[in-house]
Amino acid sequence: MEARPVAEAALRAVEARRTICVPGLWNKFVVLLMKTLPRSWAAGFIARQAHRFRRSAGDED
Repeated sequence: MEARPVAEAALRAVEARRTICVPGLWNKFVVLLMKTLPRSWAAGFIARQAHRFRRSAGDED
């Protein structure tokens, strides 16, 4: 997701006095998925995503 829509959503959330802001349909889906999956599955999913993120950022283990 591009930075501008994220920043705009965050500013709208601040103005509405919301403490949590999850911009983007995909991100909202992932939040819902994480709430419904067993914790062990969710933890595995998050670990794989973190590994992929670190690898794409050039921070190879």
